[in-house]
Amino acid sequence: SPSVFAKLLDLDEGGTFASALLAAELSYGLTEQVELFIDMALQAPEEENGKTAVAFGGGVAFLVGRDIQLDLSASARAHGDTPADPFIAAGASFRF
Repeated sequence: SPSVFAKLLDLDEGGTFASALLAAELSYGLTEQVELFIDMALQAPEEENGKTAVAFGGGVAFLVGRDIQLDLSASARAHGDTPADPFIAAGASFRF
């Protein structure tokens, strides 16, 4: 499910610059309860006259019953200076 955006970003010294943002995710259901996913994010340029920032991630989601989902994921910077440092995350979602 790709998403593409364009945005005007503020400069510290005043003014703005244009940047394009792209996010995409691909998922695959192993079973009705387990899904694998990979994602990527790109920002070009990451700063005025800067290079392109790219980050990749992936993980697994577990459906526990009808109303609870647990997930584990990891992400790492592939290029650029502004993407987040590598991380590992765990999450829980509940339907009310």
